Amino acid sequence: MSKTNSFYNNPLFYIGIIVLVNLLQSAFTELANDEAYYWVFSQNLDWGYFDHPPGTPILIALGHSLLKNELGVRLFIVLANAVSIWCIWKVIQPKNTLLFFAMLFSCVIAHFGFMAAPDSSLLLTVSVFIVLLKYYLEEDKWYYTLALLLTIAAIGYSKYHGIVVLIFAFLPNVHILKRWSFWLIILGATILLIPHFYWQYVNDFPTFRFHLFDRSPEPYRIAFVFEYILGQLLVFGPFVGFILFWAAFKSKSENAFHRTMKWCFYGIFGFFLFNSFRGRVEANWTATGMIPLLYLAYHFIENRQKTVRWIYRIAVPTLILIFAFRIILAFEIVPRRIIRLSREFHGWDKWAMDLKKNVGDSPVIFYNDYPKASKYQFYAQGDGNSVSTVHHAGNQYDLLVKAEEDLQGKDVKRIYGVPKEDKEGIILGENVETVKIANYKNFHFTNRLRIKINNPVNVSAPNERFFMEIEMFNPTENDIIFQGNNNKKLELRYFVFEYKSEVKRGLAMKEFPLKNLNAGEKKSFKIEIQAPENTGKYRYRIAIFNGVFNEQNTNFQKLVVNE
Repeated sequence: MSKTNSFYNNPLFYIGIIVLVNLLQSAFTELANDEAYYWVFSQNLDWGYFDHPPGTPILIALGHSLLKNELGVRLFIVLANAVSIWCIWKVIQPKNTLLFFAMLFSCVIAHFGFMAAPDSSLLLTVSVFIVLLKYYLEEDKWYYTLALLLTIAAIGYSKYHGIVVLIFAFLPNVHILKRWSFWLIILGATILLIPHFYWQYVNDFPTFRFHLFDRSPEPYRIAFVFEYILGQLLVFGPFVGFILFWAAFKSKSENAFHRTMKWCFYGIFGFFLFNSFRGRVEANWTATGMIPLLYLAYHFIENRQKTVRWIYRIAVPTLILIFAFRIILAFEIVPRRIIRLSREFHGWDKWAMDLKKNVGDSPVIFYNDYPKASKYQFYAQGDGNSVSTVHHAGNQYDLLVKAEEDLQGKDVKRIYGVPKEDKEGIILGENVETVKIANYKNFHFTNRLRIKINNPVNVSAPNERFFMEIEMFNPTENDIIFQGNNNKKLELRYFVFEYKSEVKRGLAMKEFPLKNLNAGEKKSFKIEIQAPENTGKYRYRIAIFNGVFNEQNTNFQKLVVNE
C-alpha cells in the first residue's frame, strides 16, 4: 500500500480535519440559545438540572475554566465529538475508511458536533458503550465489566434518551442475564446514579415533571408523523439519508453483534416513530441512532460499487452545502430574516452590551425567556434572570433560589420586546430587538414558594365549583416575607388552560392567608375552584399574584370536564 493510500485510510486524518473545522466554528460562532442556557447550568454545577442531567454542563465548565469565550464553552464538546467519531469507526471497522467518512460527513447531524448540547455528551457515552458492549459480548472480562458500569452511569448523567439505547442493546442478548457480571454492571451503575436521583427527589423531580406533565402540550396532528420521518431523512442527509436508511433496512444479520445493531436501529427509530403518533418529536432526539444506522448501511454498501460511487457523488454537493451553511452561522453574510436559524447566532453579543449600557448594574428580569437572560449573563456579565409566570412550564432559573432571594427588595429592570415601529422603543444590537424597560422598585416575588394540591380534582361537571386542600411550603433555608408590588395586595388565584391557552381564572381564596412563612415551614388551607363551562380536557394550577405578574408556584393538574 502506498503512503498516500495509507494516509487516506487513517481515521485520525479525517477526525483531525473535523476537529479543526469545529474548533474554528466554535471560535467564530456566537452561542445558540440553548448553549447559553447550558452555560448557565455550568456556572452552578450540581447533580442535576431542571431540563437535563449534568453531563454537558460539566464538559462546558471544563472548557470555560480554560477559555472565557465561545470556544471555551465548546472546547470539550468538540473533543467529545472526536472521541465519538473514533468509537463509531472502531465499532464498524471499515475496510474503506474514505467511504465511511463520506457517509458520515454527508449527514447534517454529524456537523453539529461543535454545539454544546446534551446530545453531544449522550453520543459520546453511547458510542463508548457500544464499543465496550461489543467486547463484552465476546469476552466476560472484569475490565469490560467495570468500564461498562461506569459508561452506563455516564449515559444516565448525559441524557435520559440513553435508556432507549440500553434497552434495545441488551434485549437481543438475553444470554448475558446468566452472567453475574451483568447484574454487577446494573447494580453498580444504579449506585453511581443515586446522587442524581436524590437531587431529583429533593427538588420534587423537576426534570420528570417538565418532560412528562408541565411541558406545554399542543393539539395532536397526524402531520407529526410525517414531520418526524422527513426530519430523519434530513438530519441524516439531506441527500444521502434515503440511501442510508434503504441500506440499513436491507442489511442482513451476519453475527450476534450485527443483530444487536439491527435491534438498536429499529428500536431507536421505531421508539420515536411510535411517539410521533402521540405528539411532536424533535429530529435530533434520534442522534444516537447514527451509530447503528451507519453500521448497518456501511456493511451493506461496502461491496456494492455502484452504490459506493453514488455515496461519493452525493458527498461532494453535500459538503459544499454544509460548508456554506457553516459560514452563514459564523458570519452574518445573509440577512437574519432570510434564514431563521441564523438569528440565534448573530448580533447577541452587541445586544447584550447595548442592554448593559441602558440598565447599568441593575438586575434585569425577563418573563419566561431563559435564552435572553442567559445570553445577557454570558456576553455582558450582567445580572440576568428569567422569571417564570403561571403560563410557563418553567426552567432552570426557577431552581436558582439564591438568585431569586438576592432580587428581593431591589430595584429591577424588566425587559420586554415591542414592535420595531414603536418610537419609544430602544434598539439593541444591529436591529436584533426593540425593547422597552419597566422599572420595578422594591421588587418582591415568591416563585421559590411551592404550593402542593393534596387532593386534586381531575373530573368535574361544567361550571362546577369544588374545594381542595393545598399545602404552602417554604423549601428554602430563609424565611419568606410576603409583600406585594405597586402597593397591591397579594392574591391567590387559579388558572385553567386548554393546551397553551388560558380559558378561565379566578380567586382561589378571598384573602391571601399569610404574611410570612418560616424556613422549612408548611401550612395548609382550603381553596375553591370553578371548572370551565365547556366540556373538554384542561389543565389547571394555582398561582400567587404579586401585584405585577402571576407567579409559577404549582405543578399542572389535569381536569376533564364532562356533562
